[in-house]
Amino acid sequence: MPHGRTGGKLGVDAGLEGVVPLCEDADCSMALLLDARDPRRLYLWAAGCPDGPSAMFRVLNVHTVAELKLDVRSAGSSRSLLCFDQGFEACAERRVLKALLTRTFGVPRGTRLPQGAAVERVRHALCFSWLDDRIWLRVYRLGIGLDGTRDLSEIGPRLVLQPVRVIASGFSGAILSSHEGGATNVAGEEDPD
Repeated sequence: MPHGRTGGKLGVDAGLEGVVPLCEDADCSMALLLDARDPRRLYLWAAGCPDGPSAMFRVLNVHTVAELKLDVRSAGSSRSLLCFDQGFEACAERRVLKALLTRTFGVPRGTRLPQGAAVERVRHALCFSWLDDRIWLRVYRLGIGLDGTRDLSEIGPRLVLQPVRVIASGFSGAILSSHEGGATNVAGEEDPD
């Protein structure tokens, strides 16, 4: 993300509410947090800080670029085109998730270009598809083919996000929707208790 800011690790004792002051200190309005406290499960939090909403996703089926053997070229100072299928318009909860993902992965208007970048370019497309009550994420490169036609090629990574819950404010507050199936064990996992 060309407008992103990296942050350090968050202590386990701090809790998720500790992210909000970090965002305020860094003048960030959105946060992405990978929660890997359970070694068998990976969760992704996307949150508007401090006012929300927040969404917790279980990350499934992660396939890296190296694993997929895809051709990747770095495109510095490029911005991504965000594509959502019609499944995100089916109900209010999905529209909230679409708005949250748009605010998180989209580059805000008025963001300055990196120094030395003469023109803002859109070279990648992040495609979000709703299928089987999950969000399927694919990343594509936009280009021009040898014959002058527009070309679209997958550059990875691939992953699936299963919504677990949507919360009214930044990492805390009233639960707007909950899908407890997202937090349950997958086939073949044993209960840790």
